[in-house]
Amino acid sequence: MTALKRAGAGVCAERVCVKRTRVIYPADDLHLCHERATGRVLGLGHAACNLTEAARYANRRQQQIRRGAAPRRHTTTTRQSALKW
Repeated sequence: MTALKRAGAGVCAERVCVKRTRVIYPADDLHLCHERATGRVLGLGHAACNLTEAARYANRRQQQIRRGAAPRRHTTTTRQSALKW
């Protein structure tokens, strides 16, 4: 990824960029962006944009679960025993 940063400016691959411009500069923190539905890689994007999109997705998912629109996934007994919080 450092070679990609050194290559110069690019454009944020996220659909909704939270920066003033979509331009990516070599000093920016980058993430690899992908479509959640298909898993297809979109390209490099700002870390802030990628994390914001992930938070929006998680919030929508939680709202669906609360309304009962999405099936709840329960943790299995084996998984619970592995999670020693």
